[in-house]
Amino acid sequence: PAVKAMACIQSKRTEEFKKMPESIRNMITPPRNSAPRVQDDEPAASRTPVQAAAPVVDENSIRAQVLAEQKARVNGINDLFAMFGGRYQTLQAQCLADPECSLEQAREKLLNEMGR
Repeated sequence: PAVKAMACIQSKRTEEFKKMPESIRNMITPPRNSAPRVQDDEPAASRTPVQAAAPVVDENSIRAQVLAEQKARVNGINDLFAMFGGRYQTLQAQCLADPECSLEQAREKLLNEMGR
């Protein structure tokens, strides 16, 4: 009921704006010089429905992408800490255990730890 009531309201409020771009004005109200829509004589049954080409993403491809990203993150962090000969193993373990810790964040944490 409320949606029907809102749909029936015909407000002249948008006509008060003088400097509204025409593209936006045409989205709100149809252009004044446009012709009315003409219905086709073609029956609706013979029309083929046009479907938007939705990207088909299956669960396995998403899982493979996430695993590849995780492997790259873990390999990057391991390579970063390998340069220091196991001196910062606890920090390395913390960075690997946190899935939100990126390679850049691990690098920052390592630099902070080295600066102490």
